[in-house]
This record gives sequence, structure tokens and C-alpha cells, in this order.
Amino acid sequence: MTQTETPTAKKNLVFFDGFCHLCNASVDWLILRDKKRVLQYSSLQGETAKAILSAADRTSLSTLLVSTCDGQILRESQAVFFLLRQVSSGWKFLLAFSFFPVFLTDFAYRIVARNRYRWFGKSDHCRIPTTEEKSHLLP
Repeated sequence: MTQTETPTAKKNLVFFDGFCHLCNASVDWLILRDKKRVLQYSSLQGETAKAILSAADRTSLSTLLVSTCDGQILRESQAVFFLLRQVSSGWKFLLAFSFFPVFLTDFAYRIVARNRYRWFGKSDHCRIPTTEEKSHLLP
């Protein structure tokens, strides 16, 4: 690694609600399937999010955000479809929904996001990475 290169260079950053069980399970799922190691993760409550995202993006905990290596910020269903394209998975059939209008896929995303704590639960603290996860999870 050169002196100016950062650990996140050429990686897509996935920002998620660190208290949400569904979000944390999704990160676990992605880590297992990211064979090319093109993704890194940070909670929306973390230091990396503070350095990269706007205050408005960090306070909207109900949305998954992806900061792509080319500088785009993807939200909601577009972030999900982007992530599915990045990983090896039998779930790629879900990309068929990416052909639906964004307003419909985002509507479905928001229904899950609005109910995620009730359906999947919520922690009283952010995720603490295991030794194996430390190379994937940023502060």
C-alpha cells in the first residue's frame, strides 16, 4: 500500500444502522459472500460515517447507504441492488426486481425499514467486530 493509499481505496463502503439486528445480519451475509473483497462496512453511528457522510445521511438510520469507489452515494433499494451485484450468491435472482421503477422498489424497502426493529429486533449497543471482522468493519 502506498503512503497516500487508504485501506478503503477501491472499496465500496456500506453504511448501516449498528443497532439493527436485520442490518447486522445483512452485513454478516455480505461478508461471507464478498469473495472479491470489494466491500467494507461502517455503522451510520461510527467515525467513518462522520468523515464521509452528511449529517442528514447519518441521522437517517432507516436507510442503507453505499458510498461507491467512484464517489456515488446509493440509498435504499438501489444500494441493495448494487450490493447484490457485488457478491457471489444464489440470491442474484432478486436483481429481477431492479427492473421495476425505483419508486416501487424504494416503497417496498421503506416498509421493511420502518418495521425492522419490530420484526427483527434492536440492540442497545453497536456491533463490536470479532477479530476476523476487523479487516471488514471500519470505526
